[in-house]
Amino acid sequence: MSTTAISGANSSYTNDLSGVGGSNNNNQQMQFLEMLLQELQQILSQMNGGSNNGSNGVGAPSGSGGGGGGAPSSVGGDNGGGGGGGGGPSSVAGNDGGGDGGGGPSSAGGDPSSSGSGSGGGGGVPTVSSSDPAKAIADNLEQKFGLNATQAAGVLGNLQQESGLQGDINQGGAKGAPSSNFADDNGNGWGLAQWGGTRKQGEIDYAKQNGLDPGSLQANIGFMDKELSTDYSKTISDIKNTSSTDQAAMVWDKDYELASDPQMANRDQYAQQFLQQGL
Repeated sequence: MSTTAISGANSSYTNDLSGVGGSNNNNQQMQFLEMLLQELQQILSQMNGGSNNGSNGVGAPSGSGGGGGGAPSSVGGDNGGGGGGGGGPSSVAGNDGGGDGGGGPSSAGGDPSSSGSGSGGGGGVPTVSSSDPAKAIADNLEQKFGLNATQAAGVLGNLQQESGLQGDINQGGAKGAPSSNFADDNGNGWGLAQWGGTRKQGEIDYAKQNGLDPGSLQANIGFMDKELSTDYSKTISDIKNTSSTDQAAMVWDKDYELASDPQMANRDQYAQQFLQQGL
C-alpha cells in the first residue's frame, strides 16, 4: 500500500487532525478515526476493483476454458486450437481461443493442417510419373529411395521376370482381380512382385485404404514403397552398395523377392536391357 496515496487521498483530514490535537476532544478523535477507516476501505476497494479490470480489453485474448476444439479462424488465420471449450476469439484484435489439439483448416488464407494418407510408413500414395511402368517404377525408386539408374535397372529386371511389369496379374497369367487364394506358395502370387500370403493381402488392403484398384500401377508402387520403408528397408541399404545391374538384381531377389527358383540369368538379362534403354 502506498503511504503517499493515503496521505494525499483527502487533504481535509490534515486540517481535521490539527483541530483534534488542539482541543484534545475524545469524541472528535473517534470521529476522525472512523472517517479515516472509511476512506481506507474505499481506497482498498478501488485498488481491488482495478486489479480485476482490463483482462479482456481491446486486443486481449478472450477467456479460456476446457472441452471441445475451437473453431478455425474465418479469414487468413492459422488453424483454430483443438482441446478446450475455450471461448471464441475476442471481438477486436484478439487472439483466437482454443487449447491444444487439431482444429480444422482456416476457410481462407490460413494454413490447413496436413495429414498423411494413413497408409503407414510408405509415405502415402505415390505420384505415377509415366504410363510406361518401367519408367514410372524407376523414377519412383530414384526419387524416393535415392537409387541410381544401374540399381533401379536391377529392380526392373526382377519385376520383369516376376510379372512382366503388370500390376493386375496373378501367378500363372490370369489378369484382372486378385485370386481369393492367399497361400504363400509358388502358385498364388499377385501383382508386380507376385506377392503371396500376408503380403498379397497387404497390397489389397493398401489399395482399399487409399481408394485404389489393387491392380493399378499406383497401388502396386505404393505398397512396394511401404514395404521398402518398413519391413524390407534392408533391401534399399543393401542395393545402394551395388555397382552393377547383376549385383543389384541379386540383392533385390535375395532381400525382397525371395524366389524359390529365381532363374537369375533371366533377371540379369532384363536388368541390362533396361539400363541400355536409358531408364
